[in-house]
Amino acid sequence: MVYLKHSDVGEAADELLRGRATPPTLRIPDLVELFQAVHDARGPSLKLGLLETALGRCTAVEAKYLVKIVTGDLRIGLKEGLVEEAIAVAFQVPPDEIRQANLLLGNIGETAVLAKEKGLHDVGLEPFRPVKFMLASPESTAAELWQRFHSGVTSLPATLHETPPTFPSPERHPIWLEDKYDGIRCQMHKVGSRVTLYSRDLKEITATFPEVGDAVRNLSADVVIDGEILGMRGEAVLPFSDLQKRLGRREGDLFMSEEIPVRLLAFDLLWVDGCSVLNEPLASRRRRLEEIQWPALVRLAAVRVAHSSEEVEQAFDAARARGNEGLVAKDPDSIYSPGRRGLAWIKLKKALATLDCVVVGAEFGHGRRKDVLSDYTFAVRDECLVLFAFPCSVRHDRYRLGFQCSLLDLPEPHLDL
Repeated sequence: MVYLKHSDVGEAADELLRGRATPPTLRIPDLVELFQAVHDARGPSLKLGLLETALGRCTAVEAKYLVKIVTGDLRIGLKEGLVEEAIAVAFQVPPDEIRQANLLLGNIGETAVLAKEKGLHDVGLEPFRPVKFMLASPESTAAELWQRFHSGVTSLPATLHETPPTFPSPERHPIWLEDKYDGIRCQMHKVGSRVTLYSRDLKEITATFPEVGDAVRNLSADVVIDGEILGMRGEAVLPFSDLQKRLGRREGDLFMSEEIPVRLLAFDLLWVDGCSVLNEPLASRRRRLEEIQWPALVRLAAVRVAHSSEEVEQAFDAARARGNEGLVAKDPDSIYSPGRRGLAWIKLKKALATLDCVVVGAEFGHGRRKDVLSDYTFAVRDECLVLFAFPCSVRHDRYRLGFQCSLLDLPEPHLDL
C-alpha cells in the first residue's frame, strides 16, 4: 500500500522507516564496500542478505537514497551537463574537454576519474567501449527542413576549435536522404571473432539478437558501425510492436529468430581496422562502409540525393509507403559527433492518426512526478462496441502521448490531451 501511494520504492522506504531512532552512519566508503560485496556475491539470496543488513543500519533518508541508487531511480533533476561543469571546476579542466571526453566515453564517472588524473587527452574511440549516438534535430515539413539545412552552419567542427563549414548554396550542395526506421538503434563493435551490440542507452543487447553477431563474426574487417535493427520478413518491415517481443530476453530462444526475423541496417562507420573515422566526412565514411563485404543479414541503408524541398516531400511519402517513420536528411560533409544534436542531421516526421479515448484509470508517477497523476489507462471502443483498455505514460512532462495500438487497424495513433 505504501508503494502504491508513492509509486516510488525509495519514497516508500523513507515512509516505512520514518521515526526509526537510528543515528546516521552510512558513509560513501561504506557504499563502495557494499556495492562491491553485492557485485561479488553469488546468487539472489546472498545479495538480498547484504542489502537487508545495510538497510537495517540506515536512517529513513539513508534508506531512501540507497534504494534509489540500487534501483537506478535517482531522479533529482540534476542534468549530466551540470555534472560535467562541476567536474571541470573541481579539476580545473576546460568544460569543452570534459564534454568531449564524456561523449566518447559514455560514462560520467570514468570521465571524472580521467579529469582528476589529467588523462583526458588520451580519450578516443575504442572498440567495446560504446560512444553516444549522433542525434538528429526534428522538423515537421519538407520546406522547413530544406530551409534549415541551407540557412548557414550545418556541420559541426571536427575539433572544438575549428570553424564549422557552411553550405555555399542550396543549388550546389544537395542533401542526402535516408529512411528513418522504426527499429532499435544499434552500435555494433566487431574485432576478430568478438561481436558486441549496444542499444541507444549504451546497454549491451548482443544476447537479444544472437543471429546478428553470428552473421558478422567472420567479417574480414574489424569495425564499429551505427545502424538500426529492424524486424523484417523478406522485404517487408515488421511493426515495432512485433520487434518489442524480442526485447528483454536474456537467454536465446530457439524459435524467436524465426518468428520475428531481424536485419541490421548499417548507415554509418565510426571505426575500421584500428582507426577512428569520426572526423572524416560522411561521404568518405560511406565509401568505406560500401567497400566492406557484408553478409546477407546486414544491409546498407539506401541513400537518395535531394535537390529541392519537393524531392524531400516525395522521398518522405515513399519512405512512409515502405513502412518507415519518415526521413533523416544528412550533410555529406558532416563529421560524426557523438551525443550531439545539430543541423548536420535533420529528421522529418509528421503527425499520425488520432483517436478518441476515455481515461479509465490514473496513477502517480515517479521521482519528480511522484505527486502528479502521469500514468494513465485509456479505453477505446471497437466496431463491436467493446471497450479495450491500454496503459500509457506522459513522457518528459509533455502532454502528448505516443503508443502502439495493436487492437485497432490503425497506424500508430497519437493522443493529444
